[in-house]
Amino acid sequence: MFLTTSANRIAENDLDFSIVYDRNDEMGLLCKAFEKMRSALESNNREMWRQMNERQKLNAAFSHDLRTPLTVMEGHLGILQKYTPQGKLSADDVMQTYAAMARQIERLKNYTSSMNTLQRLEDVPIVRKQLAASDFTARLNDTAEIICKNKNLSISDKTVATSLCVDPEIVLQVFENLLSNAARYAKSAISIQYTATNDTFSITVTDDGAGFDDTTLKFATNPFYTTEKKSDTGQHLGLGLNICKILCERHNGNIILSNGIETGASVTVRFGMIE
Repeated sequence: MFLTTSANRIAENDLDFSIVYDRNDEMGLLCKAFEKMRSALESNNREMWRQMNERQKLNAAFSHDLRTPLTVMEGHLGILQKYTPQGKLSADDVMQTYAAMARQIERLKNYTSSMNTLQRLEDVPIVRKQLAASDFTARLNDTAEIICKNKNLSISDKTVATSLCVDPEIVLQVFENLLSNAARYAKSAISIQYTATNDTFSITVTDDGAGFDDTTLKFATNPFYTTEKKSDTGQHLGLGLNICKILCERHNGNIILSNGIETGASVTVRFGMIE
């Protein structure tokens, strides 16, 4: 009766319970198997709802940001339709209008390409490898020296683990995004700190720039969020930190934004080393 009730609840997708049977007999083994199945289903459901929620937010952000180039193109088209038949536009005016519309089309292409990239990130497989900690942080240091070559760079390695179990390509992609942001906003200095415990590898990148304001702290990891004025060519779409967030979560980690103790922005990314 106990397992029948539990099976019926699972069939109805009611997973908010646990199956407990303390005896170490055949029934106990069966109950443990049922609980393992229920727990796996609950975990899968949570992940499915998280992904659905992220996709909804991504679609909303994408739709919102499409309005501007479409509105601008509509305005230029209206000018051409109204004044070209009247001969009120010179050839130079027409060419400038066409060029402005072409820039908006390029923005739309960039947005569409970025949208496809973000959608694919949810399906990126995480392939953890056992790496010597000192070798991997040395690789990260080489990357940092290249990207931050025009800044004063300081590195602190506080890893206590001798080895790391991470997907090196995922970590590098996130790290490069953080360094690019730091190099863009730092006045003159960037600091990096590595830490590792038994189950988590963390990187903190701090710059000496203006730091995050309250709004940016809240929304910076959202897709297409940027504090920069959006240019006609749409080069900075505000995707870097959102990509970091997605990849960290895929790696059983997270991303935390804060301001430095004295000045500047500080971003910590964590990568889970246990599946």
